[in-house]
Amino acid sequence: MKEIRLNGIVKVFGSTLALKEATFAAREGELVAICGENGAGKSTLMSILAGSRTPTLGSIEIDGRKTVIDTPHQAFDLGIRTVYQELSLLPDLSIAENLFLGELPVTAIGRIDWKRLHAEATAEIEALGLKDINVERPAGEFSVAMQQMFEIAKAIRVAPELLILDEPTGVLTQTETDLLFDRIETLKARGTIILYISHRLEEVLEIADRIVVLKDGVTVVQMSRSEASRDLLIRSMVGRPLEDIYPPRKKSDGETLLSVRQLSSPGIIDNVSFELRRGEILGFCGLVGSGRSEVMRALFGADSYHSGHIELDGTELRHPRPADAMKAGIGFVTEERKIDGLALDADVLDNAGLASMGRTSIGPVLNRRAQRDLVFRKVSELDLRPLDLAHILRRMSGGNQQKVVLAKWLLMSGLKVLILDEPTRGVDIATKVEIYKLIAKLADTGIGILLISSEMPEVLGLAHRICVMRAGSIVAEFDPERTDEHEIFVAAANVERAAA
Repeated sequence: MKEIRLNGIVKVFGSTLALKEATFAAREGELVAICGENGAGKSTLMSILAGSRTPTLGSIEIDGRKTVIDTPHQAFDLGIRTVYQELSLLPDLSIAENLFLGELPVTAIGRIDWKRLHAEATAEIEALGLKDINVERPAGEFSVAMQQMFEIAKAIRVAPELLILDEPTGVLTQTETDLLFDRIETLKARGTIILYISHRLEEVLEIADRIVVLKDGVTVVQMSRSEASRDLLIRSMVGRPLEDIYPPRKKSDGETLLSVRQLSSPGIIDNVSFELRRGEILGFCGLVGSGRSEVMRALFGADSYHSGHIELDGTELRHPRPADAMKAGIGFVTEERKIDGLALDADVLDNAGLASMGRTSIGPVLNRRAQRDLVFRKVSELDLRPLDLAHILRRMSGGNQQKVVLAKWLLMSGLKVLILDEPTRGVDIATKVEIYKLIAKLADTGIGILLISSEMPEVLGLAHRICVMRAGSIVAEFDPERTDEHEIFVAAANVERAAA
C-alpha cells in the first residue's frame, strides 16, 4: 500500500452527525497522528477504515483506486490492522492463542503444533522488548498494560500495510511506551502506514511525521511535525489557548486522615506504609507491575490482603469490603472504567447515581425524581456532553464516560478519601484540564486524594508528595518541586542497581 486517501467522509448515526467532512491522506512509511477533543470523530473515522462501520458519504482511495471496506474481514485482507482503546483479547485463552487466533500452526496430521505456537508467540513478544513472559498463561492474568502490549504484538505480527493505533499508550508507562516507539520505527522503515490517535500531545510531537486535527467531525488543520507546536495543536482542537495546564498547588499541612501500616499480600504487596493528610494529593508512580493499583484495590476492599493496618479518620478498617470502604468515606475511580467502573449498557442516570442511592432513598424506596435532580446537577457541573441522563454509556466518548465515573463518586455521601487510578486515561486535553481543576478543588475542601498516573508530568504537576513503588514496595518518596521525571524513573526502574 503506497497511499491511502479519505475524501469528504460523512457518518450519520440517527440524528447525530459524527463526521461532517473528514479528509486526509497518508503515505507509505509515514506516521500520521489524528488529534482532536473527545467526540471530534477520531475513533469513528478509524472504525470506518477498520471495516466495522461504513461511511454515509465520501470515499476511500487506496493507491489511487476507490475502495469499499464493508467488513473487518475485508479490511484484514487489505492488510489493515487496528489496536483499539478497548481490550479485545480473550481472557481465558493463553497469550499465544490470542496472538495467533484463527491462524494456529498445525502439524502434518492436522493437530495444533503447540511447541511451534509457543516458540513463535515468544518471539513476537520479545520483538516488542518484553522478556520472561510465559505465553502459555491466560491473557486475563496479566495487567491491563501488559494486555495492551499483547494487543499491539498481535496487530503487528504480520507486518501490516496500514496500522491503526487508538490511544495505544493510555495505560503504558514510559518504559513500555519507548518499546512501542522503537517498534513503530521498524514498521515505518518497512513501509507500513501508521495512523496514530493520542491525547498525549508531547508524544504526538515526538513521533508524528504529519498531524491532522479533527474538530466536530471536520478536518480543520493538517500540518507537518516541523510546523506544529503544542500551543498550535491546543488552539486548533479547542478553539482557545490553555495557558495553565495545572492549577496552583496549595500547601497541605492538615492532620493525618489515612494511615496505612505494613500492608502486605505475598507476591503482590510488600510491607507498604504511608500516610495521607487532609487536603493532600499523594501521587503514586511506578512501572507496570509495581503494585500501585494493587495497594489501592486492597484499601478499597476490591482485593484481599494478608496483613497490615488501615486507619481512616481515627477508625481502623479491618479487611474492608467495598461496601465497608464506601461507608467509611472512600471512593475509587478504577484504572479500567469499562471493566469495573461502569455498567456500559445502562444510562447516565443509573451509572452516576450508583454510589449515592442512600441520599435519594426513603427507607428501601428510591426517590427517582430526587436522584435525577442530584445527578443532573453534578453532570452539568462536569460539562457532560450530551447532557442527557438517558444516554447509554457504551455510546459515549471516553472523556464523557470518565466524567460519569467521577460524578458517581463525587455524589457519594461523606466522601473523605478519593482514589484516582489513571483518572485522565483516554481523555482529551481540555477535559484533562477540567479534571485537574476538580482534583485541586476537592483537595481544597479537605478530601484526601490518592493519585496514580503513568504520566509523570501529571503527578509532578498535581501532587504534594510522590511515592515511588517497585516490586510491591514503596522505595522512595519525593517532593515534586524538588525532583524530575528522570529521578523518579531511576527509582522506579532501579536503573543504577541494574547497571551495577
